[in-house]
Amino acid sequence: MAQLIPMPTAVGTAPKPSAGQDIQADPFLLCMTMVAKQLGRPVHAQVLRSGFALDARGRVPLAAYPDMAHKNGLMAAWSRVRLSEIPHYVLPVLMPLMDGRACVLRSIEGKEAVVWWADKGMEDHKIALPELQSLARPEVLAIKLPPSRHDQTLAPMAGSAFNWFWGTLWRFRAFYVESMVATVVANLLTLASVFFTMNVYDRVVPTGAYTSLWTLAIGTTVAIFMGGFKSEVQHPFFSG
Repeated sequence: MAQLIPMPTAVGTAPKPSAGQDIQADPFLLCMTMVAKQLGRPVHAQVLRSGFALDARGRVPLAAYPDMAHKNGLMAAWSRVRLSEIPHYVLPVLMPLMDGRACVLRSIEGKEAVVWWADKGMEDHKIALPELQSLARPEVLAIKLPPSRHDQTLAPMAGSAFNWFWGTLWRFRAFYVESMVATVVANLLTLASVFFTMNVYDRVVPTGAYTSLWTLAIGTTVAIFMGGFKSEVQHPFFSG
């Protein structure tokens, strides 16, 4: 009679965990996938952690998550803050807990927090805010979408967009007219002394026309006094 021989069994070996089991062992990574999906950037956990070294527990180190977010088109930053002091526009945030678990803080309603637990998926659960604070680590990870490029681009001006120039010019028309007239007068007064000198040395002195000399001298003197008076009047106006 044939004798049954038992099959040899491996000693000291254990079945290798599957990829799905590896992901389930990293609750913070699962929270990252949930927030990415909520922000409209769904990405698989295997894709998220590809290229990052794992710690002894098979998890992505917490310090690597900002780089992980940037690599996948998101913005992330760690912040040390109490839960009650988190601004509403920063939510949702990822929270690593002291016992190794993780959750997503979605909103704060009075003294209760609305969270997603890593092992329960994108389902709202409420927990007392003091209780969650006692479980949480000091830091939270805020994740947002980067600003779109087209949001930072100026739109081309067309139609009524050009009215700002002509409208401003017309509203201050009196000021511009007065400035132009004052500029013309100031330049004419400056040229008066030049014309006086040229005419005296070229025409008056050689011909001995002293009547013209007195006329030019009086006119130039009046022009100089007018220029000085104008400066005294304008100085307190522009300096005040």
